Amino acid sequence: MDDGAKQALQKKGKSLLPPGVARCEGEFANGDVVRICDLNGTEFARGIAMFDAAIVKARQADGVLVHRDNLVIL
Repeated sequence: MDDGAKQALQKKGKSLLPPGVARCEGEFANGDVVRICDLNGTEFARGIAMFDAAIVKARQADGVLVHRDNLVIL
C-alpha cells in the first residue's frame, strides 16, 4: 500500500481500493484473508479479498479490493 492508502484505512475508516496498491504478492482467491502491508513490508491490517490475486496483479480489479466491513487494523 502506498502511504495515502494506509492513512485512509487507518485514520479514515475507508475500504482498500486498487489505486492504493503498490504491489501484490503471493496467490489468493476471492474470499481469502490477505495481509495488507505498507511500502516497507510491515503488515498493518488483514482483510477478506474481493478479487483473486491474478486480477489484482493484472490491474483489472474495478471495485473495492477489501471492504472496510471485512478489514481489521492491527
